Amino acid sequence: MNVNDKINGFTVTRIRELPEVSGVLTELRHDKTGAEVCHMDNGENNKLFSISFKTLPEDHTGVFHILEHSVLCGSKKYPVKEPFVELIKSSMNTFLNAMTFPDKTMYPVSSRNEKDFLNLTRVYLDAVFAPAILENPNIFYQEGHHTELDSEGKPSYKGVVFNEMKGVISSVDEAVEMSMNDMLYPDSCYKYVSGGHPEHIPDLTYEQFVDTYKRFYHPSNAKVWLDGDVPLSEVLEILDSEYFSNFDAAESLPELKYQEDAPASAREAFYEIAEGEETEDKTQIVYGRIIGDWQDKEKILALDIINDVLAGSNDAPLKRAILEEGLAKDFSITLYDGIAQPFMYMRYHNTEDKMEGAIKANLEKVLTPMAEGGLSRADLEASLNQLEFRVLEASEPQGLNRCINSMNAWLYGGDPAMYITWKDAFASLRAKMDTDYFESLIREYYLDSTKLSTLILRPSLTLGEEMREKESARLEKEMAERSDAEKEELKALCEALEKWQLTPDSPEALATIPTLDISEVSPEPAFSHFEEAEVDGVKLLLHKAPTGGVCHAVMYFDLSDYTKEELSYISFLPMLFEELPTKNRDAISLQRETKKYLGRLNFNIDIFADRGQTENCTPYFAVVTSFLAHNKEKAIELTREILRETDFTSPEKIKEILAQEEDFLRQNLIMGGHSIAMTRVLSHYSAGQAVKEATCGFERYMALKGAVKSFDEIYEKLFGLYTRFIRETVCKKRMTLSVTAPDADAFDHAAVIGGYPEGEISKSVKYEKATTPMREGIKIPAQVSYASVGSNLSLLGADYSGAASIISGLLSYGALWNKVRVQGGAYGAGLLIRSNGNMATYSYRDPSAARTLDIYKELAGDLREFCESDEKIDKYIISTVARQEPVRSHLAESNARDAEWFCKIDEEYVRAHRREMLSATKADLTAYADVLERMATEGAVCVVGYDGVLSQCDRLEITSM
Repeated sequence: MNVNDKINGFTVTRIRELPEVSGVLTELRHDKTGAEVCHMDNGENNKLFSISFKTLPEDHTGVFHILEHSVLCGSKKYPVKEPFVELIKSSMNTFLNAMTFPDKTMYPVSSRNEKDFLNLTRVYLDAVFAPAILENPNIFYQEGHHTELDSEGKPSYKGVVFNEMKGVISSVDEAVEMSMNDMLYPDSCYKYVSGGHPEHIPDLTYEQFVDTYKRFYHPSNAKVWLDGDVPLSEVLEILDSEYFSNFDAAESLPELKYQEDAPASAREAFYEIAEGEETEDKTQIVYGRIIGDWQDKEKILALDIINDVLAGSNDAPLKRAILEEGLAKDFSITLYDGIAQPFMYMRYHNTEDKMEGAIKANLEKVLTPMAEGGLSRADLEASLNQLEFRVLEASEPQGLNRCINSMNAWLYGGDPAMYITWKDAFASLRAKMDTDYFESLIREYYLDSTKLSTLILRPSLTLGEEMREKESARLEKEMAERSDAEKEELKALCEALEKWQLTPDSPEALATIPTLDISEVSPEPAFSHFEEAEVDGVKLLLHKAPTGGVCHAVMYFDLSDYTKEELSYISFLPMLFEELPTKNRDAISLQRETKKYLGRLNFNIDIFADRGQTENCTPYFAVVTSFLAHNKEKAIELTREILRETDFTSPEKIKEILAQEEDFLRQNLIMGGHSIAMTRVLSHYSAGQAVKEATCGFERYMALKGAVKSFDEIYEKLFGLYTRFIRETVCKKRMTLSVTAPDADAFDHAAVIGGYPEGEISKSVKYEKATTPMREGIKIPAQVSYASVGSNLSLLGADYSGAASIISGLLSYGALWNKVRVQGGAYGAGLLIRSNGNMATYSYRDPSAARTLDIYKELAGDLREFCESDEKIDKYIISTVARQEPVRSHLAESNARDAEWFCKIDEEYVRAHRREMLSATKADLTAYADVLERMATEGAVCVVGYDGVLSQCDRLEITSM
């Protein structure tokens, strides 16, 4: 292939080798419409197709977000209600989704199987160019919004995107970002909430929705990214002959208006906190500004580096000065790129209005000397090294990441390779270390207060109720203004919508969805092998992989002699290890060295149990490191120093760190209530889940909250526990070492192991299952809820099997999708069944947890109905196999194999499970119907949500966060 070659309606415009990404980038332009295509030919087996449109919001209605959902709800060639879901049920996809960004909408799919890849590509192309939304307004009402009347005639808004965004705006982080966008971009599309604000989503009409689609979804406004070993000629033929050639070139294209320099502004706003929470020291003070445009690649990297130097840890100079002067409980600097005009903001977390003057004085006092030449070159180099490692390390899915990064320039007329190649930019920044380049950026972007807009975001105990009352008043007003005829029209609309939702797709329509034959599924699972050895008494797991000069090492230290309460406190150690000094170095010099020599240093608690075991488990403290092979000696030394020499004698710093983590976990609880609910439920049924609840669930949050509140009383206990951890746990006899590297010689195993004392294994603790309420409600400040019911197969008279894993996907993307998401308006719902027999349902950003709990009681009947139907089981087998073999990075693959080794899951078990899935029958599935029935009526229940939602659920014991 050469430049100017003609291929199936396209002309090749440029071809380049890109050694950094081991491939050749070919660019093409469609002759008739001007649509642009890029193919990253790198031989990768995972093939990706993505089509993106420049979509520029004009208001807060979230029209492009609703379109993203809606075009995947049926099309001309595939006239089923949910082609997207049918593909999830039936394909071997490795990625299948769509994404709304502030200025673009992206539709990516990928698969290792070429036939499957082409099937996915065809369905997605028909979705975006021939969607059913043009004739069927029910899709808009379902995915966007409609008004619904309950049995007493009370109106409410329903819609998937409407409820999704209700969950989003519950986050204080989102409140900061939305307010800053509105302030910084008064004349640009970036001022609007691209996902839609719940207050404005009901303003959008179906007619506006369709008109917006017609203006933006056109080949001339499209960019197609192909990645991997794709059949290029065939894809181009599909694009041209089946879609692009049906269009003429657009007379005009959406034009992004750049925000011109505007004077700094100031604003006050509020965010919701829970009833009973203290409002003192909860204000957020934020200073933000636009930092340039998409062409400033090097400057964006440089500012990222400066941000890390100034605020990357509690002992970074600016953050330390803020904490020591008591100006805020935490401080962060966020740089938001990937848009035409990136912006940055400095946020003072949990402070008071009265601090603003002192904050500005502190900012000038700390940064002025740095801007005059006092910026540490050693700190800059360390932060640059770590950023370079993160950028260059190939993370999965690589093709999707390249696609997203390419748009950071390509969307605006730039080079699609600009943000997928980095080495020249980092080399240039290294050369600028000897100039005042970084100091000049501090002067311009941090100290020039005339360009910094100010946001004061205050806590509110009443905001949630005020928003609900405002919405209710709007609905009542709208109903009062409707004539009798209009009320009848609304009633008819809802009836038609419900009838459409409840009417199953015809066999003829379903037959249009391209599927694979079960023969396409290999009877042999993908199982990466590793070597087991023993070095100096330590078990070694060696995973050989072409990691390109990077070594990954994970040390697992046995924690089985700690009680659950102690493990909650041990779970605070990761953040302490990241922030505290050692006995040999202060925190800032330690962090500098760590960034210089380690690309990754993470700490977490993993919990493993033998396959099928629910009565006990073994928790491990996992230390995850990644580094370049030539840095291995320093990386090993630094890791050992942190684990063996961390200094816990600074109670003030420890309390500071714990308070910051408490605030972080609070936000996670509000935004991820489904995970909290499932872990809480399953803690009743297995020791492993009970320990998980203590180390990363609601119990951990409450332990952390209590530790912060009573820190002076508990400090000595923490000090003793952490001293014991270093003395007794960090030793050879408790260690298992997992290494991922090209070969055994790339990593000095003996050097790692030899640096630790022999130690002893103590007697293991017997972990009990949870004794918390079986029906529990957890009250949070949010506009949505999360509901879970769970149990264990063994308690319900069943065993885990291949059929059980199929049921999980079948009901998640069948009954639960249709009833909880489509008809109920929740953003998501599902059923998880694990190999130890644990099973739990969940709903996500759910407007009505009580309704969802009733739906869980219908799952047994839904399963029986499927098994009595003529629908084949094959597609569910195919998709279940695909979900069990995701695309993983080398480190993630090794971690998965480690977990199987700890749980005594061997290759033969994996093969046997594959055989069970491939041979499963409807009779095998039907056997689990009684299990589902009993789970729904006898299982533990946890609902996370606000007062109004919890009060509608029967017999919940309420706990406040």
